[in-house]
Amino acid sequence: MTNIFIVSAFQRDVKKIKDKAYENIIKKILIEVRENGLDSILSFPEVVNIARIQGYQEQYYRIKIKYGVGFRIGIEITDEGIYFLRTDKRKDFYKRFPS
Repeated sequence: MTNIFIVSAFQRDVKKIKDKAYENIIKKILIEVRENGLDSILSFPEVVNIARIQGYQEQYYRIKIKYGVGFRIGIEITDEGIYFLRTDKRKDFYKRFPS
């Protein structure tokens, strides 16, 4: 079981989502990561890949979601666990993550 931490900015981002299908994808990802680790979500059809954010500290990653206009989930991987930091549409995500 992996420790996951959801920061307040991530919670605010999820509350702003009007698309219930994408909200359900996020919930499914959170449960799967907590139960089976980060690599287990690569089997989801909605998850394209997980990649390190270039130009920042090595612990920042993004999860690319193949849904609608293309969503991203920003995470930080530390010794304590995985922090879910931000989520947004692709066009806005890289303006705000990592912040």
